[in-house]
Amino acid sequence: MASIYYFYTFLKNDEIKDYKISLVLMGLSVLSSFVIIYVFIGLILVYNIFQYLKQGKSIFKLKTILKINTPSFFAMGIILLILFEPIRKLTEAKQLYFGGETSFIHDSIGFLIGSLLHYGNYSNSIKSYVFYSFFLLLTIAIFIVVKDFFKKKLSYSLSLLIVPLVFLLSVFLITTFNHYFLGSKYIIQRTALFLFPITMLCLIAVLNYFYKTSKGKMGAVLLSFLISFIFIQHTIKCVNTYSYFDWHYDINSKKIMEALAQEHITNKQATLGAHPFFAPTANYYKTKYKLDWLAPVSRAGIDTTKHYDYIFGQLKDIERFKDYQHKIIIGFKNNNNYLVSGQK
Repeated sequence: MASIYYFYTFLKNDEIKDYKISLVLMGLSVLSSFVIIYVFIGLILVYNIFQYLKQGKSIFKLKTILKINTPSFFAMGIILLILFEPIRKLTEAKQLYFGGETSFIHDSIGFLIGSLLHYGNYSNSIKSYVFYSFFLLLTIAIFIVVKDFFKKKLSYSLSLLIVPLVFLLSVFLITTFNHYFLGSKYIIQRTALFLFPITMLCLIAVLNYFYKTSKGKMGAVLLSFLISFIFIQHTIKCVNTYSYFDWHYDINSKKIMEALAQEHITNKQATLGAHPFFAPTANYYKTKYKLDWLAPVSRAGIDTTKHYDYIFGQLKDIERFKDYQHKIIIGFKNNNNYLVSGQK
């Protein structure tokens, strides 16, 4: 959002330093979460759109393209230099597996709305209303941009709307292209959460556009209050101070690993079988608590053909070991997680 702020400052003041700052901040976002690369490309695209609106067809000359995009090419080059090798290794190891395979609308937008509504906390009709409201917003935004674009009415309020709209369309087009031609998966769940603030920015820009008109001012104000009220009600209904929604399964992992450390009082080497979801947490606390006697926990999951000194998982994982005599060390009913030791 800081990057978008500086890009808006660039549009207002027309100073290239603001665009450079915007590129730097967006580049740092990409290094933090690689999926932001879609928005980074959208930033470069929308920058060129405004340069076209400013300079006209002269922008299509190669010399002009290279000149105005020097900061963009430089920033993109640095990002590619940093990320190329990690991405290559992840691709070779087949670790870039998280995502959907149906469509951008079903996977990215559908999972995003589901996550924001906390899935089971609302009826399907409410989810449908939110889903259609999202596309109604996009339709209105596209209509406004196209209408004023052909009328050559490039106001600052319209510029505020073009930016998030281009970002959303860029994510849609690039992810869809990558899926069909490169075989990549659609962004889902927490990897798609960045779409929410961009969508809210688009909504604010639409309301601001109507607020600037004489006929739509009162409607924009009333709708703003209504939307604010809805979000307040949603927060009261779904607020959770105990765990992150997508990682509720991990809420008691620390206590389980502490119990394991207290249970195993010798330095004899031991193995822990764990569901793939718990492997990163288990390895983290193995290092933090200096559990040198514990073998590294594999993300391959629990192999019923192997013997484990301890098993960390849900009851359905533990019950797969039918020839074990289990001793429950600690368990939690709120997410059905247990730590057991077992002997054949």
